[in-house]
Amino acid sequence: MEKLSNQKKEEELLFIKDWCLTIIDHLDTISVNNSMASFKNAIINGYTAKNLRGMRLALKDITKMAQYFDVENVSKINHLLKEKFGKDLNDDSGKTQKKINQIIKRGKIVNPDEFRILKEKAEEIYSDVEQRDIFEKISSLLLNFEQISSPEL
Repeated sequence: MEKLSNQKKEEELLFIKDWCLTIIDHLDTISVNNSMASFKNAIINGYTAKNLRGMRLALKDITKMAQYFDVENVSKINHLLKEKFGKDLNDDSGKTQKKINQIIKRGKIVNPDEFRILKEKAEEIYSDVEQRDIFEKISSLLLNFEQISSPEL
């Protein structure tokens, strides 16, 4: 993977900071105990330290967290994000689903990132009876990857 130029890195850091703070600021308005303060501090500290890897993880976590709120708040967050960035929480989920479909079609997980994506999907759908077939395919892929990746004891 090519190394990001300082300008590209700074642009990505700024985008992640602004995206996450937009979500956090909205969630803070509905929070009863100022629980978003620690998230806000983590984002600001990560941005200040120029910790791109940490900021990318925070972006995924905060975006995922926001998707689990009630429909009304998700709609408000999507409106704020669309207005400010031209995209919303749903724009990345299509890419993730496409990646999941590619992995299933290939029939093999080739790296830890793919493992993480499928593990998250499995956790999301495990209790959904209508997605049982997909869950079983994903579980099989996860198990195979773990067996290949884990050293023999």
